[in-house]
Amino acid sequence: MAAKGVVSYQRVSTRGQEFPRQKQARDQWLAKHPEYELLATKRDLMSGRKENRFDWLIDDPAQFPVGTVLLVEDIDRFSRMEVEQGIRQLFAMFDRGLGIAVCPYFDDDNFWDRVGVITDFNGEGGEQIHRELKRARRESERKRERRVEARDRKYAAIREGRLNDAFKPRGKSKTGKTFPFWVELDPKGNDGLGKFEPNEHWPLIQRIWQLARTMGGARIAEVLMEEGFTSPYPQKGKPKLLSDEVVRNILRRRSAMGEFQPTMKGNKPNGDPIPGVFPPVVTPAEFNEIRGIIEERDTGLGHTKTKKQSNLFANRSFCAICGGLQGVAPTTAKRLADGSIKEQPGKFRCRVGHRTKGRDCNVNGQQIGVIYEEVPLLQRLSEYRWEERYSSTAHDEEINQQRQHVLALDSTRAQKQRELENVEQSIEKTALEGGVVSPTQMNLEEKLRAALIDAENAVAIAQNRLNALQSKTVGKAAAREARARVKAFMESGRDDLAEREKFNAWFHTTGLVVLVDPRTKRIEIGPGKIEENRLVEFWDSEWILEHLTGEDRERYLADAEKLKNTGERMS
Repeated sequence: MAAKGVVSYQRVSTRGQEFPRQKQARDQWLAKHPEYELLATKRDLMSGRKENRFDWLIDDPAQFPVGTVLLVEDIDRFSRMEVEQGIRQLFAMFDRGLGIAVCPYFDDDNFWDRVGVITDFNGEGGEQIHRELKRARRESERKRERRVEARDRKYAAIREGRLNDAFKPRGKSKTGKTFPFWVELDPKGNDGLGKFEPNEHWPLIQRIWQLARTMGGARIAEVLMEEGFTSPYPQKGKPKLLSDEVVRNILRRRSAMGEFQPTMKGNKPNGDPIPGVFPPVVTPAEFNEIRGIIEERDTGLGHTKTKKQSNLFANRSFCAICGGLQGVAPTTAKRLADGSIKEQPGKFRCRVGHRTKGRDCNVNGQQIGVIYEEVPLLQRLSEYRWEERYSSTAHDEEINQQRQHVLALDSTRAQKQRELENVEQSIEKTALEGGVVSPTQMNLEEKLRAALIDAENAVAIAQNRLNALQSKTVGKAAAREARARVKAFMESGRDDLAEREKFNAWFHTTGLVVLVDPRTKRIEIGPGKIEENRLVEFWDSEWILEHLTGEDRERYLADAEKLKNTGERMS
């Protein structure tokens, strides 16, 4: 005689719960009922209030034939729905010829074992299920009410500045996940009410917001890795690499302004943000300004929201007329009157002229695009004078300058440290002598402490940059690496979005720019100086001389000679 089938259903509503007890209860039941064979074990991570959770069982007679038994540790594992909904779900199972059995881990009176498999609502077992469904529903409602009350108490505590009543220090505590990774809770701060202070990730978050004014997520991640920063979310056994996704996510978080956003189920906002909870990385004005720059960057010509990067040199291609960024209007196709298709090639177009409809940048009153030909540009990049670009002379000078910069910042840090120590000693002396510490002294201490933190972060950022420079490959080896990078991309990477984004990020690291002149239709690659997303100087081509006169021409020639003789890298 063939064994009867059993499906073990195990459910938890949150990731913090576990399945082992339900598994043990299942194994105990199967040991007592050898006539049953385990067909499957179904594990769910979802609320017991969700409807239609057993359609997979009811709608699959091939895998779960008539006579199959659903095995649950408790009725509340089966349902916390409205009682009528739970009964309807059971009726659907019973009508299909399926049964249900309860196998509690502890069953002191052996009630469920005595009842056995239940296939209808008649008898003692059906009546008990009805009672249990009511109990499970009441318990679910009570738990929900307690959660809402606890949540409301937490948010009230945050609004009142009682942070210790709302959060716990980071560690195994779940509340540690509800505040940003760049701060830690100091339970003794704010007169014992709790206060958030910057932690070791503070320089990272500061640097991200600094770079966001002029760089996209991929480029920021590349620069940060060069400077020695690693991911704040390292995965066990994997390199601590920063990704552009992490950077972009950070740049969307309003907690950078110090705000805490109360939420409800589904992480949906629950009321207005609470300001002043965390130490601000940026002011609200800076946040809005930088977010505006990001959105403008992402919605102009050559934007990335379409999941294709039309301009391989995005944010590194500039207009020779105004110095503004050049986007790429992608290739389009137009159907002519005779039915034929005319393809319009992609073109570089000045974003300044595009945004102002030609008012701020034009050629004879018109916007003029320059055909975007990617392969010739890549070929020219491959043939670039990389040996000059990565000369050891230039590299050594850059290291020396950065080292002096670190020393200067460390001197400032030491001065801030001394000033803070002097004020702290003064406050301590006043207290020991039984005097009253003035608000002015307390405010000064707070300001100096904040200034010291800023100074320490500045040193950390500069030191990371110095470390990155010291480990950087230069000379002929760097030149070979650059050419190999371009060649590999030309051969296999041009049609892959991820590879295009990586190449764009790498191109940023070279310090080179693409200069597009709508007047002459010329395109040139070379080092340039960028300020606030504008190219203000370009040093690498003789053809630009025809557009320069007087002091501008003399300065360009001097810069070009300097570059030729020393290989100095402009940034």
